[in-house]
Amino acid sequence: MYIYRIREAVAWMMNRRRWWGYLRVQVLLLMIVVLFLPLALVGWFYYSTMNSDLNNIERSHAMEVNASAHRLVEQLGEQLSSSTITNAKWKDNWQAVKDKDVSWIEENVNVSLDIIPNLSFVATVDNDGKVLTQAGDIAEFTGELADKSILTKLQTTPDLFGMTQTSEGLAVLAASLITDEQETEVPSGVLIFGSLIDDEAMADIGTLLNAGIAIKSATGQRIGSDPGTIGLLSEGNALPPVAQAPTFAMADRDGKSFSQVS
Repeated sequence: MYIYRIREAVAWMMNRRRWWGYLRVQVLLLMIVVLFLPLALVGWFYYSTMNSDLNNIERSHAMEVNASAHRLVEQLGEQLSSSTITNAKWKDNWQAVKDKDVSWIEENVNVSLDIIPNLSFVATVDNDGKVLTQAGDIAEFTGELADKSILTKLQTTPDLFGMTQTSEGLAVLAASLITDEQETEVPSGVLIFGSLIDDEAMADIGTLLNAGIAIKSATGQRIGSDPGTIGLLSEGNALPPVAQAPTFAMADRDGKSFSQVS
């Protein structure tokens, strides 16, 4: 009888230990559900919100840098156009073009190639598209104007600028009708100034913006501020439509995360 009671006591103690063990598990599970799980959810929500906010900030910054790059390129065109207008709205030049006085044009206008910084080529064209004289030896502006749409556009806009593709690469181009200072004389021709865009020019823009900048032309020419950024413009990349809005994306390069706008 004595041994039997001892066994009962041992069994009761073991059951009690099991019960306490189950109770600890239940308390632990309850703590996970009541405390840890909500904290984890709050932490996840906070992380997601912060990460989303950081992405939005990065997106806004990248879009602003992209817009600034476009504005800087446009400013190059405006500066070039200003120099072109100064020489085009000049009665002496108007008269020389009208008289086809090539010697005077070369001495007084083509010399701009040695005076205006970063100017790559100059061409004086008559109203039919024949190049009277040029400096810089760009094929598209030698002999006959290759892109006659310039003449068509000047019929509605007397002064224009933009980017064009030449045999020597992408260039910022400005064109103005040649007339007198008051713009009262019938235009005798068109004056064209052009500045080739190269990696050095892109590097200058990239330095100003503290960002990598690259351009890919319709013919596949790729220029940029640094080899890494140029490398992002792979040969197979299709050019987006002109009217397409800029797109933002996050990517990795050399093990580092960066943002890009294309």
